[in-house]
Order: sequence, then structure tokens, then C-alpha cells
Amino acid sequence: MPLLPLHGHDAVRRRLDDAIRRDSLPASLLLQGPAGVGKQRLALWLGQRLICSGPEPRPCGQCQHCRYALAGNHPDIHWYFPRPRLKDSDPSPEDVEDDFREAVGERTKTGVYPPPPPEEAILIATIRAMGHAAALAPALAARKVFVLGEADRLVVRDDSEYAAGAFLKLLEEPPRSANIILTSSEPGSLIPTIRSRLVAIRVPPLGADAVDAVLAEPAMREALTAAGVAERADCVLHDREGALELGFEGRRRLLRQSRLVGEHIVLVGGDLRVVEHPQGDRPERLKEIEESWATLTKGVQKVLRWA
Repeated sequence: MPLLPLHGHDAVRRRLDDAIRRDSLPASLLLQGPAGVGKQRLALWLGQRLICSGPEPRPCGQCQHCRYALAGNHPDIHWYFPRPRLKDSDPSPEDVEDDFREAVGERTKTGVYPPPPPEEAILIATIRAMGHAAALAPALAARKVFVLGEADRLVVRDDSEYAAGAFLKLLEEPPRSANIILTSSEPGSLIPTIRSRLVAIRVPPLGADAVDAVLAEPAMREALTAAGVAERADCVLHDREGALELGFEGRRRLLRQSRLVGEHIVLVGGDLRVVEHPQGDRPERLKEIEESWATLTKGVQKVLRWA
């Protein structure tokens, strides 16, 4: 099962493609934006674009490199993200790579997966493995691509100064045949010495059409059904963090409040948008409704994510 298709972000993709064509793409990038908008999927698309050997427009989706990239098993695209600590207190780079190979395989079974639990992190062993892989020549393509998802969860300890220093040097002077792409929804949490070595690109929220396209993907629909969400489809909202579920009581209150103003309140990407009345009058009890909406969304549970 390949990764879910990348929906939306057309402007960012054109910008990145243009930089590649002009040979001006920075070697170390930071894709920053709201959680759940597909930053890691965009980073993987960029990796596929960089190694594609097929005809234009690239990525072609048909060449050997694209097929491997879409399956999540291209040997020259390394995808790292928060993981639990391995049993071995000092794992080898090979052990770390094996762990990520298995974890990526789990993610690509359906292309839809829950976000990592808060106790998982990008540990210093992952950074060592990344540095080790960067020092090797590409296995199949002309270059290597390293994607470090949710980089704000990087843990750098004081007793690991050597590994931290090596990572900073890698960001500042990556091998000529390597690209490094970090993603973060909280770039302010990255230490300044890391941020200063990256060129940041803002990834905006998905538009309504793109969100609908993600939710319409068969794998996403199956995952929602497995999570028990599809049977309550009228209470599933989608916002900048993915698919959301309010639950029965939340749905009942939401529908009751929505009826108070009819078409004056619409849901766009899970946000409350107030539409002005044609005569300029705002709906009565607007403040009360907005406060009620704020209370409702506090209880929203994030269900699923797509890269």
C-alpha cells in the first residue's frame, strides 16, 4: 500500500520545483506550519521529486525511484520521526535504521496513522544514525534525502555534545549529494543553533477542497470506519490538525447552536467563520454562540493523521 497522495500545497510545490530547476534549492530546509496539514508528506514528495529519473513533469510517479519512494522503501530516502527508546541503551546506527524501517512499514500499510504519543521523541541515537547514513554514498539514486518529522521533539542532552555538534555541522554543510528536510508545527521549540542553519518555508493550512480530498481517500475512509467515526459522519469535522470527532453530546449542542443563526455560521476547516448579513447586521447572540463553540472545541479529540 503506497503513501496517501499529497493533496493541496500547490503553491509550495511550484516554489520547490522552481528552485530545483534553477539549482537553487537550499540543502537544509525547515517546513513549518500547523499540525496535520501534511508537512511530512510534502517533505516526502520533495524527496521523490529530487530523485525522480522519469520524464517531466516530475515526480513522474512511474520510474523505479518513484515507485520505491511511494512505497516508503527507497534506500536513499530516510524518514525519521519520534520513536520510543530502544531496549539497548546505546543502539548502533544499524539497529536504529532497522527500527525505522519497521516503523515506516507500519505507516505505509494504509498511509493513515495516529500521531506519536507524547512520550516518544527523536533521540540522539536517531541523530547518530542519520549522520552515519549521510556519510555513505547513495545506494540507488544520485542523492540521499533525509526527512526529520516533528523535529521540535528532538532531544539533545548535555552529555551528547559531540552528536549534537555533528548534527549542527551536518545541517550547515551537508554532503553535496544530500538534502535534509525538517518539519515542525512548533518551530519556536527548536534550539536557535538548529533554526539558524535552516531555510524555513511556511506550509499553510489546507483549503477545504484539499481536506475533503484527504477525507475521501479510500484508506482514510477505512481508517475512520475502523475508528468508529464514519457511522457518526455528521459529527466529524476536519481542521488544521486532521480528522476530528466531537461525540454525540458535542454534535447535539453544535447542531442546536448552528440552527440559531442558520447560514450565518459556516464550518471551514474546523474553524468558526461568521458571515456578515447582507444588510450588515450581525446575528443576535453572536458572542454567546462563539463562546459555546470555543467550549465545544476544547473537547475535540484528534483521531487520525496522514503524514
